[in-house]
Amino acid sequence: MAEQKVVVPSSDEGFDRRFSLVQQAVSQKTAGGDAAAEWKRIHGEKVTELSGTFTSWHTAFEKMSSPHTSVDTAEKNAARTVSEPVLRKFIQRFLYDADDVVSSADLESMDLPTRDCA
Repeated sequence: MAEQKVVVPSSDEGFDRRFSLVQQAVSQKTAGGDAAAEWKRIHGEKVTELSGTFTSWHTAFEKMSSPHTSVDTAEKNAARTVSEPVLRKFIQRFLYDADDVVSSADLESMDLPTRDCA
């Protein structure tokens, strides 16, 4: 399968929304452990990594909705720098490359382009 170019929104708001949708879907579809999960291909440690990265990003991003300092902004920017490649790699490896498990409807529910939009 040809590699899908994973594009993440440039705005922090769009990035947060996309990351949240992916994290929620992955948590739901992998619930019950590796044997019971709908998306068995995604092992628990990868779900934990994605969830932890999302939590770090989202915590830093939420500080931007109220009065914040330049330190808060720097922390948010640093969290995005770490989070973006984690999200991109996860989407490519476990969502786009798993066309036998992850459907176009699944991708659309996470606000991701379908594979045929490459």
